[in-house]
Amino acid sequence: MLIASLPTQGDTSNNITLSQGKLEPVLFKLTARRVLTEAYAGIGKRVVFDSFPEQRSLVAANTGVTDGELIRIGGLQDKYPNLIQVPVLISKNEILAFSKYSNFEIEGWQSLKGYHVSFPFGLQLAELKTQGMNTESVTSIDQGLIKLNVGRSDFFIGTLGYQCSIRRLNLTDIKALNPPVDTVNMFHYLHIKHKELAGKLAKELVRMQESGEMESIQKQARKDFLDQCNNVNKSNE
Repeated sequence: MLIASLPTQGDTSNNITLSQGKLEPVLFKLTARRVLTEAYAGIGKRVVFDSFPEQRSLVAANTGVTDGELIRIGGLQDKYPNLIQVPVLISKNEILAFSKYSNFEIEGWQSLKGYHVSFPFGLQLAELKTQGMNTESVTSIDQGLIKLNVGRSDFFIGTLGYQCSIRRLNLTDIKALNPPVDTVNMFHYLHIKHKELAGKLAKELVRMQESGEMESIQKQARKDFLDQCNNVNKSNE
């Protein structure tokens, strides 16, 4: 369990415990942790992050085991009726196509039609968007990248964090293509028992947006994420 910086000490009544999926490394989760730590501090709350397997994380938030879910795609309140979506965009999850075809022009999911596309098992957006295409799911990021490198697939779908694995495996011919295949807006959720708090938090997040504070946090998170990736890989050389 990771405890964020505290606006107050020794008073657990100010704590807000947020569940988060264990899937790492993911830039939008790092961004969300930093943004929400500052936002909750602005309304006098102390954030505690508790990790669960991806699906159990949502169940813990929906059943009230935790106070809310760190960050997810929008619209989950339809499936998890005890969750309130805080209606302020926290971060964006860029879905990227990795390939050895460095000059390939990405124009959405349909531009991948006719090619062999792979992605990690459980990446539901990729499964949905590539229906009818020649696809394969793999059990790990490393497996997908290695298959891509030896020509057993044309594209591997993932997120910015895959750059860390590419550098660690020294797969210098594989590049992340731009623009992203897709960009997904990500939001914070609170348990319904915190309905009043959700309104206060939304106002604080809007203030952070308007002041430029949120954008500054987002940019610094991206820089730190990539720097950390580079430093870890250098230590393994």
